[in-house]
Order: sequence, then C-alpha cells, then structure tokens
Amino acid sequence: MIAALLLAVFPSWTPPPDIPRRALPLILLLAAEAARQGEPADSIPWLAAQIDAESSWDPHAESAYARGLAQFTAATAEDISRWCPDTSLFEHWTVPEWQVRAQICYLRLIRERWAGSPATSDDAWMLSFIGYNAGPGWLVREREAAEDPSRYESVREACQRSPERCRETHDHYIPRILELLDLYRRPGW
Repeated sequence: MIAALLLAVFPSWTPPPDIPRRALPLILLLAAEAARQGEPADSIPWLAAQIDAESSWDPHAESAYARGLAQFTAATAEDISRWCPDTSLFEHWTVPEWQVRAQICYLRLIRERWAGSPATSDDAWMLSFIGYNAGPGWLVREREAAEDPSRYESVREACQRSPERCRETHDHYIPRILELLDLYRRPGW
C-alpha cells in the first residue's frame, strides 16, 4: 500500500522492479475492495499474488477461455453475477473494478461453500485456488477422494482430473501464486 501511495504523491518514484508499475493503482483498488467486503488485511497479498499469476496485472489479458485481471470465463462471470450481489452488472465483467470485486467474492464463496474446514489459513487459500482454477465441482470431488480433505497436500495427491490438468493446477498455477506471495508479503506491501 505504501508503494501505491508513494507513486501517487511522487510520480517519479520507481516501484521495486519485480512489481509492474501498472499494478500499483490496481493494488489500491484491491485493498479498498477487500476492506469493503470485510476481508482481513492479510488476505491482500494472497489476492494480489493470484491476480499477478492470472494476468500480470494486465486488465486486457486474454487466454484461450478467459479475460481480464482475474481471468474469468464468460460462464463463470455469469455465475458470479448471480452469486455475488455486488457483481450483478454482468455486462461489465471485463472491467477491472468488476473483476476485483468478483475475485474477492468468488474466493470467499469457494472457501465457505466448497473448501470445507481447512487445517490452516494457507490450506484454505490453496484449496480455494483449486476451486478457482479447476472449478468448485473438481474441488469437491478431490476433497472427497483425499485422505485428509482439510490439507492441500492431501487434496493435491487425490487429483481426479487428467494428469495434464492436475499438473497445470498443482505444478504451475498454485506454485506460481506461492512464489508471487513472497513478493506481496514484503514489508510495506
């Protein structure tokens, strides 16, 4: 947060090289929305790391199936607009404000409805990221097949999808978020 404020007050200030300059106003947006939705301050690094992993903070990012900062598919965005009352303006689903609002609400929904009772806060986040990346239905099936459904590592071992899809989530997506998490947990962020 300090970095974004510094940039606003001192436009010539240069952020740390590993955080894209375009991320700074979006991090402020993320922090304000997280506070508005009642998320604790320690959720901000997790949320920021996920957006960085999804889109590198590019509001116009597009992949084969998804678009925007939080990389929602049109179908998931439509579902979210029904589940999360503050995201009902579905026609705006690619706008950064909508994407941030929806990301926070959707992850909370996954944690509350489908992630069960995780053993730790880190497990809660990582289980939620399975649901976000693969879909809540896969999270439920993999938790049911896991020896200990409250622990991410156990759920990871019980991956029910194709080997390619399991690797994409567990060997690339979640490790990338964890790598970026260290960056956003630095003092002052």
